Amino acid sequence: MSIDYFSISVGDKEILRELAMRQAEIAAQPVQAEKKELWYKHNALEITRPLIVCDPENGWKEIITDKDLQCEGDLARTWEFAIRREIFSGSKMKDDKVIEAIFEVPLIHSDNGLGINAIFQGGGDGGLWG
Repeated sequence: MSIDYFSISVGDKEILRELAMRQAEIAAQPVQAEKKELWYKHNALEITRPLIVCDPENGWKEIITDKDLQCEGDLARTWEFAIRREIFSGSKMKDDKVIEAIFEVPLIHSDNGLGINAIFQGGGDGGLWG
């Protein structure tokens, strides 16, 4: 992965900022606080209504297609996809998933060759690894 992968253009930054603002608007809705409180009660083993989370898993690529993405850079498109998933979840799914005004940047690692030599199978096109 070249250093260019980590560069985000001014245009892509603007797109990501606008999407992040939309996610923050959804996160600020009172229903999100209500859902969060339900999850706290559920995790404390208090009796609440059943909580439901809808996760399309690999179906996300059918909900948010490459045509829907506006960013041009690879990293920006990856982040855009993640934010658009949160926006879709908060505005269309109507389940009990809490939408928060945060964006988690995942860790990056590389295999340094120490330890066991694992053989990975699958994983193509967003599929499962075995």
